Amino acid sequence: MSTSTTLAAPFKTTTVQTKPFAGQKPGTSGLRKRVPEFQQANYTENFIQCVLDGGLGNAKRGAVVVVGGDGRFLCPQAVNVIIKIAAANGVSKLIIGRDGLLSTPAVSHLIRKGGIILTASHNPGGPKNDFGIKFNCENGGPAPDNVTDRIYQLSTSIAEFHICPNLDLDFGQIGTTTATIEGVGQFVVQVIDSVKDYADYMEQLFDFSKIRALLNGQLTTADGRPFRLLVDSMHGVTGPYVSTIFVDRLGASAESCLRTIRALLNGQLTTADGRPFRLLVDSMHGVTGPYVSTIFVDRLGASAESCLRTVPKPDFGGAHPDPNLTYAKGLVDQMARGEHDIGAAFDGDGDRNMIIGRHAFFVTPSDSLAVIAANLDCIPYFKNKTSIGYARSMPTACAVDRDGLWALLAWLQILAHSNGKQSVEQLVTGLWREYGRNVFTRYDYENVESSGASLMMNYLQPLLPGFVGMKFDSNARVFEVVSADNYAYTDPVDGSVTKNQIFFLVVDTLAMCHKPIKIQIFRCLFLRLIIKIYNSRRHSNSSSRGTFSSLICHQITNISQHWYFPHFNRLPPCHRMPPPPTVALHHAHSSPSICQCQCHDVCPTADGYSIISTSISTNSTSNPGTINSGGSQA
Repeated sequence: MSTSTTLAAPFKTTTVQTKPFAGQKPGTSGLRKRVPEFQQANYTENFIQCVLDGGLGNAKRGAVVVVGGDGRFLCPQAVNVIIKIAAANGVSKLIIGRDGLLSTPAVSHLIRKGGIILTASHNPGGPKNDFGIKFNCENGGPAPDNVTDRIYQLSTSIAEFHICPNLDLDFGQIGTTTATIEGVGQFVVQVIDSVKDYADYMEQLFDFSKIRALLNGQLTTADGRPFRLLVDSMHGVTGPYVSTIFVDRLGASAESCLRTIRALLNGQLTTADGRPFRLLVDSMHGVTGPYVSTIFVDRLGASAESCLRTVPKPDFGGAHPDPNLTYAKGLVDQMARGEHDIGAAFDGDGDRNMIIGRHAFFVTPSDSLAVIAANLDCIPYFKNKTSIGYARSMPTACAVDRDGLWALLAWLQILAHSNGKQSVEQLVTGLWREYGRNVFTRYDYENVESSGASLMMNYLQPLLPGFVGMKFDSNARVFEVVSADNYAYTDPVDGSVTKNQIFFLVVDTLAMCHKPIKIQIFRCLFLRLIIKIYNSRRHSNSSSRGTFSSLICHQITNISQHWYFPHFNRLPPCHRMPPPPTVALHHAHSSPSICQCQCHDVCPTADGYSIISTSISTNSTSNPGTINSGGSQA
């Protein structure tokens, strides 16, 4: 029930003297720090003032700003601060998700002038863990470098902020509150059911009736089984979204022309072997939980049991809300049993996902987008669109990738279009056969000391010109460096600049195939860094189901690892991870070598075996880096 309240007494504003805090430099993912740092007196207030001044500029007075977060620890307190500072600065209206919950895609959908998102994405939450504040511009996307630079410059010289200290409003109930701010004018806070708004929009984009038929057993798989879905919200903000969309909306009776998705989820469509289609979704206790429940249960008719961890929690249930094979292992284990046809997990703020097929067939983000791009005619929204574009950032793989809760709906729409007779794995391997396969392996080195990362960069940069023409041997193949530079890119659309990204392009002299190697210092957190190494190649054997990305890329990995890992006190990469029950061990070479990370098993060094892994996390200096593997493009 929506309410409308007008507060009679005017509220006074106060100007508070303050001093700058060092290190308030946001990236495209916003400002991320430990919770205790945000809890310092005036720390959050300073940054919000700089966001309003630097992000909105002259448009601040009279602006409509969207506010919400992934529900992690400190979100309610931060929303209170934003309300008080926005009112004192002349913002005319705030649109806030109920209880302060909004997934990042939902914020982008709602934005008019700007949005403030309270999230540290897939980083862990809790009193001692991570918090973040991110500003998105009027186009719904992250602030470009020129805006974040302006915010940072203001943060280095801020001397005061403006606030309405006594403006305490309830944002737990849907409705509108109007207040009068002395010397400013009217200020409106509208609390919305963000899940309903987002679910309504998704229902415009996709054919819910067709997906519902897949999920409720009307469509069966190729072997006659009901299609089954498994979704894990990982205690993140997607939980309510998952419940609303998949439980509430897709469980409703079919109406108008929305037939296909519901038919898939409610059993009207079956798989090729005659089974009812089954779905499994994990929201990881993040913000997508309510969205998942609304869309998949309420609107699409999936069972509530198919949606995992849909209740948002401030600490994400003590787990790491990163949807990969490590942190969503419970979902992967369930998918490996072969009882569900598609599984998905979402990160804390809902803009990342992982797609898993039956028997734990892992779909990389780039393969996921490629499948969607190749099947756009299955999605109602795109049927009449003649100009479709795809974009990627420099540090990603050669194949484009993108995530979001909508991707699962897109997959379900495509599966429903085949009446449930094509599996996730068949769609991906069919794409490889038709278009070929670009493969990448990414190694994440977490919590690297900044001194070690600087040593690595300082070592590599002077050597870049001399690398060109150098040749390296790896497993009886010769690789030549054809280019090496400190990459910089200016976006032709928004003018944002990406700098200091080392990029190597090597060529296999036997196959004459180019293989990019990219080294990216991802971001600075608490004087530590995440260093990401991307190794890519084009895989000619596109029909090979059993050839894993880490094995395909291991030759260039063997070369590139000697350029970087000694400088920040880490051992070479390890691909060790117990495979799903249906995945066999694949031989890379004849003689195994024992893994240096003491996992007491064999791993793919230059002469070893290989077991695929996509995200083995490590913070220890005695262990190698995280591995993220995959890749193809249409």
